[in-house]
This record gives sequence, C-alpha cells and structure tokens, in this order.
Amino acid sequence: MTLPVIGAIGQLEPVNGTTISKHFRIPKGSVSKITRKLVLQEMIRTEFLPDNKKEVLFLTTPLGKEIFDLHQALHKEMNKGINRFL
Repeated sequence: MTLPVIGAIGQLEPVNGTTISKHFRIPKGSVSKITRKLVLQEMIRTEFLPDNKKEVLFLTTPLGKEIFDLHQALHKEMNKGINRFL
C-alpha cells in the first residue's frame, strides 16, 4: 500500500490525508500510519498551512519523487505490454 500512497502524493501534492483516504477508499488511520513511515524513511515531508496548524499536507522529497517517477514508468511499461497482448 506504500507505493500507491506515494503515487497519490506525487500526483496530487500538496495533499492532505483525507484526500488520500478518499482516493484509495482506505481508513484515515491507515493513511496516517503509512505516511508516518514514509516521513521517517524521508520519502515524503509534511507541511502546514500558515493559518491552520491542524491540517497536515504531504509532499514528496527528492527520494520520494524518484520513486514516484520509477513507479509511473513501470505502469507505462505494463500498459504497453497489456496493449500489445490485446
């Protein structure tokens, strides 16, 4: 579930946990758990709105962006293979 969350953050950044939760139809608690791990692994970082210290926004770090780009490239190659097969 980690790669799809990085994918959502890479596509939608800056994005909050509620949006990620709705995008994947997974509980907010699961999003919190995954994003905490990704922050510790320095794949994403957090940011707060200046007037709202409660809402956390997620953005990719350079490492996270690299992983996001590789994941996107993998999907493109898989789609090419599926299209050739069909």
